[in-house]
Amino acid sequence: MHTVPKGYLRAFADKSPSRGAPNVWQFGREATEGKLISVRDASVRTDIYTLRGEDGRADTRIETELLSVVDSVFPAAVHSLSSGETPEYWDWRNIFRFMAFQLARTPQIFQILRDEGIRQGVGDGTNFPQLAMVHEAPFLEKWLCGMAWTLCWHRSTLPLLTSDSPVVMWADRGDGAEVGVGFEESGLRILFPLTPKMCLTATQTEATLKAVLDEPADSNPHFSDTYPLRIETGRLSIGQAVMLNQVTVSNAHRYVYSNSADDNVRLFLKDQFFGLSGLVRRSDRKPIGSLVDPEEGVG
Repeated sequence: MHTVPKGYLRAFADKSPSRGAPNVWQFGREATEGKLISVRDASVRTDIYTLRGEDGRADTRIETELLSVVDSVFPAAVHSLSSGETPEYWDWRNIFRFMAFQLARTPQIFQILRDEGIRQGVGDGTNFPQLAMVHEAPFLEKWLCGMAWTLCWHRSTLPLLTSDSPVVMWADRGDGAEVGVGFEESGLRILFPLTPKMCLTATQTEATLKAVLDEPADSNPHFSDTYPLRIETGRLSIGQAVMLNQVTVSNAHRYVYSNSADDNVRLFLKDQFFGLSGLVRRSDRKPIGSLVDPEEGVG
């Protein structure tokens, strides 16, 4: 199953006439050059969403009945935006729902959840990430809908990049960005590249922060069919585009994806990505997936 759906990655495909099936340029942290691969082969993990019963049997309903629906309606909404059309209300809701699940479904996030499950003594963490994803996604969607959003357009020679963890939660610390912050962060920002020329950015609002802090973990998020959305449009300067790309690649787990492997992209990644370590747990600054100390909190 794709942890970053191929329908999303198609928007970042190399559009050169010589390319056949949709292919993206994949750049790894340990590499110095990109590799052109099919979107069908990018960000694939076998059985990552499969639940295991006590008898060892596999339950694939999360993949076949839930994520397949979430993934299938997303590309049409992005195509509507790319074409300059005004999206319908439920097009936006489909985008935010996709983002909510994307925040909770990557191997990086699953490992963080597994670490937390071990710290809390929730079994061996076998099904904990999958069940936590299903439980948390409605909360994430509601909170995303409440934030102040801007649809940003970009025209510089350096395209917007994406990664194997494409929805980024971050905060501007003045002298740099801190990625991996949570929804309880008052200065939370969200970045989600949609295409090489278009992205969504958001800032926390007082109402959203209050909802996050006041919402009990065991409650059921309430939605109305007219949940208010606040979305503006704008254009990115070259400096803003570079900064957002820095945020994107800093949040990458293993791979960055691009529609190009030209000098602009390779030089940027040489400075910002190649050879650099990935995210660590916020609480103890240890690598994600390393031994968890039960006495320590996990961020």
